[in-house]
Amino acid sequence: MADTDQGLRFAEAMAARLCHDLSGPIGTLVNALELIDEPGEAGAEARGLAADAALQLRARLRLLRAAWAPEPEALSVPGLVELGAGLPGAHRLRLDLSGFAGGTVFPGPTGRMLLNMLLLAAGALPAGGEIALRPAAAGEVLLTVSGPRVAWPAGLAALLLAPAPAAPEPSRLFPAAMLARLARDAGMAVRPLLPAGGPGHEGLALLLTQA
Repeated sequence: MADTDQGLRFAEAMAARLCHDLSGPIGTLVNALELIDEPGEAGAEARGLAADAALQLRARLRLLRAAWAPEPEALSVPGLVELGAGLPGAHRLRLDLSGFAGGTVFPGPTGRMLLNMLLLAAGALPAGGEIALRPAAAGEVLLTVSGPRVAWPAGLAALLLAPAPAAPEPSRLFPAAMLARLARDAGMAVRPLLPAGGPGHEGLALLLTQA
């Protein structure tokens, strides 16, 4: 019964996060469509907003499908950058994968973990900033985030380091729960790194490493 309850809560958290991530572009699209037949500049602006929202919605759906759906495909570096265009607030983010060779291809499970790391990073940058992924030791990947108002959501470290990742509350932490489960299934772990300020703080870096 406990496993069933946990699975149900996990599904509920995914549904809540999907609704949250899709509601913004859908709302913009609906509002723009209501004004699209207005004459003059108002109609032209509404058509532009509708087109932008539709593209944003398509990019968001592609990203979430790649990050959360089963049977993931291998991802190249350009493919990872392309999917990153669907991140919330993507227009305020700079994605740096220059540390990887251009021909690098990530196996499907690894690509899913990296996409969930990017979702976490985007959530930590409400005012925009830079997200960097680079190789560390053999088979390890380091993610760093920087920018104004940068902060991990409360409870991130505890969720990532738990022996059996539970369904998250609030749904903002859903990518962390998915990431922790994917890493555990792959025999890996995700470790928040402490900043120079010392222990007691969650640093704005994550290391995907062997468990």
